[in-house]
Amino acid sequence: MKRILLLFTLLLATIHIWAFDFEKDGIYYDKFYAPNQLGVTSGTNKYSGSVIIPASVVYNNVTYSVTYISGSTFSNCPELISVTIPNTVTSIGEWAFGGSIALTSVSLPNSITSISQYTFSGCKGLESLIIPNSVTNIGKYAFYACTKLISVSIPNSVTNIDHWAFSGCSSLATIAIPNSVVTIGMEAFENCYGLTSVKIPASVTDIGWYTFSFCTALTSINVDVKNKNYKSYKGVLFNKDMTSLIKLPEGFSGSYKMPNTVLEMSDLSIASCKNLTSITFSNKLNRIRDAVFIHCTGLTSINLPSSITSIGYSAFNGCVNLISINIPNSVTYLGNTTFQDCINLKSIHARSVVPVQLDNQRYNTFIGVPLDSCILYVPKGSKTVYENTPQWWDFSTIVEEETFVDEGNSTDDETIVDDEDIVDEGNITCLQTVTATKLDISVIGDKVQISNLKVGELVQVYTSNGEMVLSEKATNATCEIQLSKNKMYIIKSGSKYAKIIL
Repeated sequence: MKRILLLFTLLLATIHIWAFDFEKDGIYYDKFYAPNQLGVTSGTNKYSGSVIIPASVVYNNVTYSVTYISGSTFSNCPELISVTIPNTVTSIGEWAFGGSIALTSVSLPNSITSISQYTFSGCKGLESLIIPNSVTNIGKYAFYACTKLISVSIPNSVTNIDHWAFSGCSSLATIAIPNSVVTIGMEAFENCYGLTSVKIPASVTDIGWYTFSFCTALTSINVDVKNKNYKSYKGVLFNKDMTSLIKLPEGFSGSYKMPNTVLEMSDLSIASCKNLTSITFSNKLNRIRDAVFIHCTGLTSINLPSSITSIGYSAFNGCVNLISINIPNSVTYLGNTTFQDCINLKSIHARSVVPVQLDNQRYNTFIGVPLDSCILYVPKGSKTVYENTPQWWDFSTIVEEETFVDEGNSTDDETIVDDEDIVDEGNITCLQTVTATKLDISVIGDKVQISNLKVGELVQVYTSNGEMVLSEKATNATCEIQLSKNKMYIIKSGSKYAKIIL
């Protein structure tokens, strides 16, 4: 949607509305509301060559001060090379120079306070720019797709770098963010392929989503130790208490070991790290958000820790060299297109007795996976359930595993799970499998009671052929379920499972 809106904006910007009061020396003017003030605007002919805007203009024996440049004035002028702006100008409108591909030089006056939205967007010939120390805001898309921009000087007056401000500046090698900047917007430096390092000053309190995404040469993100909201460790960006991994620079090469403080990984946090060969996860990690490993083509295997409960949309999309992955029994959510185009995937070890329910409206979790050759490994006794569960049933080969070690990250907390733990409770045979903590189950007649639940925790019951009998959130610590006798059921609550035969 963002790109569609941008295209629409670009289209509008190509339309020059010839609304000017007079022309003098090749420059078109309109009269401002205040007396004796003018603005430079577009006219019947597009600007070309070098344009020098005067500080004042005499017209009909009246002297006017030039105080602003209207939006789109110099936009899409393919032969415009340079513009000199006087200090009388205090305002430059949106898209003022946008799309002028031959523009190489603009002198900005110390009288302006903001670089408006799209001001230089698409100026593919612009190589450098000095932003005056009067500017406090760099607007959305201000330098979007300035592909030859090598350097830009941001003064200590700037407090906000807005969304997509430098997105697509593929030649930008360095950027000095001054200690005055408070906010850095979403995707502000996205697709800056030449950017090799970034330093976040102490003043920054908010960094938007995907700010440094697809910066393929970026090897380090460093944060001032005095910053109160963010922290860097070995060139990797985290929140202050290091519970959230925000961005592993995409120029990272080799194996990465995650600090054991990390609880979640932000969207796109490791996206396009093509030289990342392996990763050791925090054994406290509980969430992998959307597109975290998208296009990590150097990864060959993934072994997720048993703390993981959620894997987001397109998490491993485009990991074309991924051969195997271990999905622990704690996982209760797999997003759409999770494994899209993992074309060399040979094995998936699904540790859950009950298959993770996938989105049946979007039949695409495994799109692009070679389902005829990729082997799906499941816990002992669970093959039939997987064969009767949508999407999982698409695997040509489903193999039960007798035993396994839920390796996670090979930490001291590693859990070794036995084949079966049989508990005889009167008229119930409880087969407790694939979990380190057994469900607290008791039976009265044909009613099964599950105790010690967390309020809001999802409780699910399946028959042995994969038919769902119950799926509801616990409203109390104890849940009572009435079931038919002489049948086997699989009960799931959170990361705990049990087989029972009534």
